[in-house]
Amino acid sequence: MNSNVEGPAEDTPRVETFTIDDGEVAPERQLLKQRHVQMQVCGYIVLRSLTFLLSNRIAIAGTLGTGLFLGSGEALTGAGPLGALIAYVLVSTVAFASLCSIGEMTSFAPIPGTFPHYASRWVDPALGFAVGWNYFYTNALTLPVEISGAQLLIGYWDHDPNHQWIYIAIMCTAACAINVLGARWFGEAEFVFSFMKLTLITVLILIGLVIDLGGAPNHDRIGFRYWKDPGPFSRPNLVHSNPDLDRFLGFLSVILQAAFSFQGMEIAAIAAVVTESPRRNVTMAIRKSFYRILFFYIIGILIAGMTVSSKDGGLLTPFSDSTTANVTRSPFVIAVGSAGSKGLTYTVNAGLVTSAFSAGNSFLFAASRVLEALAYRNQAPVIFRHRYNDTPIAAVLFTSAFGLISFLSLSHGTVNVFRSGRSVVILILSD
Repeated sequence: MNSNVEGPAEDTPRVETFTIDDGEVAPERQLLKQRHVQMQVCGYIVLRSLTFLLSNRIAIAGTLGTGLFLGSGEALTGAGPLGALIAYVLVSTVAFASLCSIGEMTSFAPIPGTFPHYASRWVDPALGFAVGWNYFYTNALTLPVEISGAQLLIGYWDHDPNHQWIYIAIMCTAACAINVLGARWFGEAEFVFSFMKLTLITVLILIGLVIDLGGAPNHDRIGFRYWKDPGPFSRPNLVHSNPDLDRFLGFLSVILQAAFSFQGMEIAAIAAVVTESPRRNVTMAIRKSFYRILFFYIIGILIAGMTVSSKDGGLLTPFSDSTTANVTRSPFVIAVGSAGSKGLTYTVNAGLVTSAFSAGNSFLFAASRVLEALAYRNQAPVIFRHRYNDTPIAAVLFTSAFGLISFLSLSHGTVNVFRSGRSVVILILSD
């Protein structure tokens, strides 16, 4: 076994990579699989416990959650079907270009901290500090946003506000437990959740297409009816005296909503440090994200705009003061229910709740790993370096505490907590 040591500047972590030459494999390593070979990176041991299949599923569907399934309804009411589609296409170009850049850096140096470390090592430690903490806060605050979104969807079945704390407590505890058990358990859980989400969004797009073409029980052929009435663009009623300016402002607000929907696509880069053969597997996973963007986001928002009116009262309305959660707010559930398939709406809504929880689980994983990497660079309290069974237990528990913010919905309303948390996340992303 040969040790090749890169020589970074003294103020940056020392990175060591190990290669195994044919015929020189240590006897104690001969029976170990590649994912069990430990690497000494940035001064601590990393166990590569995610296979290519797991990292691929996480990259494609790991963070599909309320941003797409729930927030797309607000995008329709804010900018209309065409405005929402243009906004998602515009943001997708920026998101994929950024993702490719991160993928190149991660494939070159698959080390803990990913892009915050890259900013510190190749630009300036101050930039890495700012990027790392901003990214941590973004993901940590998205956890209660996803939990609040899941609770909002649960309100479709249970309208009793006295039961909300039970569902929130269950989701917070479950997300914390999965991450405490370690990267392997997280990968296996997300493999199942991602399979469910991939199946769900694929079925929803196909069902939406069938509904639009008149194959639903009511046999109503919709086509592009809602693009004509109420129209391709909507008004958020921010400027009553100038309709064109009002539509433009609505379009700008949807760009921010679309940016929130695309958040988390870089999860494959964060998970690279615990992925087998990261230089090969992360590259392949990042490349397949193009199809995720095209099929899930672009076609998904197109189908939603074709099957649901932007004036539907069940959608989230931007800039409103609604505090109720007693109606269906996902455009996909509304489309299925309006077509006469009332029983199917329960199954679809259950899948959406699972997707929201899975996204929150993924954001918890990403935030805790970045926090741990910051601690190893002495940019966060050293307690977050503590690991138990190859899990950054202190970082996971601290990040999980952010999920308790979702309990604010008990007094301020689930919709307000969801929207306020998302606004803070978008504000941090815009920096």
